[in-house]
Amino acid sequence: MMRYLVILLLLLSSLGVVMSSVAQDPPDPRPHVLVSGVDVNGQGFPLVMIDLDSGTSYTLATFANRPVCPPSTFPGGERILYQSIAGIQQAYAYQVEIATSERLLIPVGENPLTCPIIAPDGGSIAWLRTDLVSTEDERTMKQTTLVLTDPVLETSLDLVSHTAIYDVEWSPGGGALVYYVTDASMPFPQLYSLPREGGVLPRLAWALGQGILADYRWVSSDKGLLIAYYMENGLALALLPTACVIGPGDPCQSEPLAVFPSTSSIELWSAIDAEAEHTIVSIQDLVDEVPQTDLWMVDLTGAIDPQQLTFSPNLIENDARWMGDEVYFIGSYFDQPTQTFSSAIYVMPVDGTSEPQALFSSAVFSPSLFLWWYE
Repeated sequence: MMRYLVILLLLLSSLGVVMSSVAQDPPDPRPHVLVSGVDVNGQGFPLVMIDLDSGTSYTLATFANRPVCPPSTFPGGERILYQSIAGIQQAYAYQVEIATSERLLIPVGENPLTCPIIAPDGGSIAWLRTDLVSTEDERTMKQTTLVLTDPVLETSLDLVSHTAIYDVEWSPGGGALVYYVTDASMPFPQLYSLPREGGVLPRLAWALGQGILADYRWVSSDKGLLIAYYMENGLALALLPTACVIGPGDPCQSEPLAVFPSTSSIELWSAIDAEAEHTIVSIQDLVDEVPQTDLWMVDLTGAIDPQQLTFSPNLIENDARWMGDEVYFIGSYFDQPTQTFSSAIYVMPVDGTSEPQALFSSAVFSPSLFLWWYE
């Protein structure tokens, strides 16, 4: 009897182990991600939905011409605006429905609106328009105007004009826009902000005397705008408070959070942790006269020095996203057998404890930019 009792207890214990393992939550599935990229066989520029769990992909639409500016996605990731230029003056803007892949051609006028940037609430789109204007000495010159339209371009409002406007971004709350300008008298970028409703002069948010602007990216409404700029002693990162960037007053002042060598170049991505306390940037340096790009984690409080996450001389780390305790990035590499560049999507822990692992690669498609993440 005792022997049978022991056997029964062993069976129950074994069953309990099995039941315990079955009751455990399965690992979180990796997200679907919408990306833009290049067909490696020269067949155009696709928009592709990728299932990072299975490594499979589905092409939503393919365009014959490269986008003028990065495609812009409506809130929720339900629609996307893609604009290409077929000739010197002819521009086409398409709205693509993600669920159906339906493409709608949007007229952008004889003097086309370019580089659409959708507001965080989806209610407005910021565009750039280039005009030829006459000067006092009867010459003609190009002038760029920041234009605001409704989502279907039935109404428009000219907000401001400069000699040249670049890199327009909405503030996280959608109440203002930031951009930089250059002209013949000031070839270095000058950062400006402007309320969404217009009607006031643009505000100089970052003066040249603080450093030469290299890149900028919003962190969040309560954290502010992260900027990269060159000082005399290096390439610095600083966080400008939102109230300073879009509010009235003098240009922002700030102390560097981190400094890299002045020989470095930088790209800021939307790779920010859930608490908006850390971000991941791409730093490129020359190593034996060969460009080498790696990812670095930067503490937005400035309390910890930047930490290098990748040591990959054969990879050029492009767009990156921070998801949970992992960082996803697009890495480009030179394929010696075919003598061509291609790219793949990689993942690695944000603490850098293991090497990047390739999640998606394709023989016909090279991703170039993350557009939307679907949980």
